[in-house]
Amino acid sequence: MQLGFAFVWCRHQSYCVGYKASTVNPPKTKINPSKSLTEQLKHEGIQRTYHIYLPAVFNKQKSLPMVLALYGGGGTGRKFDQSLSQSQFRTIANQRGGILVFPDGMNRQWSDGRTEHLKQDKFYDDVGFISKVIDKMIDDHGVDSQRVYVTGILNSGFMSVRLALDLSDKIAAIAPVTAQLPVVLKNKTPKKPITVVNIETY
Repeated sequence: MQLGFAFVWCRHQSYCVGYKASTVNPPKTKINPSKSLTEQLKHEGIQRTYHIYLPAVFNKQKSLPMVLALYGGGGTGRKFDQSLSQSQFRTIANQRGGILVFPDGMNRQWSDGRTEHLKQDKFYDDVGFISKVIDKMIDDHGVDSQRVYVTGILNSGFMSVRLALDLSDKIAAIAPVTAQLPVVLKNKTPKKPITVVNIETY
């Protein structure tokens, strides 16, 4: 099944315009070549990895929005980046001026809070890891701290919901695919209001 992603990159909701992958045209001008990077940071004493796509219009002095794209359980950030690059996902990033980030979970899974469903011997602090990635991207690449978004499917969709609850002070909106609010997290509330675009597939 092929999924079509639509993101809203804006500062004020009243001025938002959504762009679907199928309707985006290539940018007319290209200021700089786009760039893919792999970076690491240490969290819980472990070197954690995340992959970055900087669009052609990237300029650290001009704060750009960022989408954290989390792969589903069993995948990797690099493979998710490669699979999305087969579509027009990067074209959207170049057209709209958005930075894409593909973090790697531990053992190809995300600790989304559903301990009864995930077969793991140890649960890692993925919320803390993502929080550090956001801070690093703001410091190192000038990401707009008011326009940080997260998406994911299944395991990573549930993880995006958890991030919305735990990091509402850092994340503006999430777009979980085939994921809802886990029962274990039903009594949690975010510190700040956060936009949720829930996508279900049938």
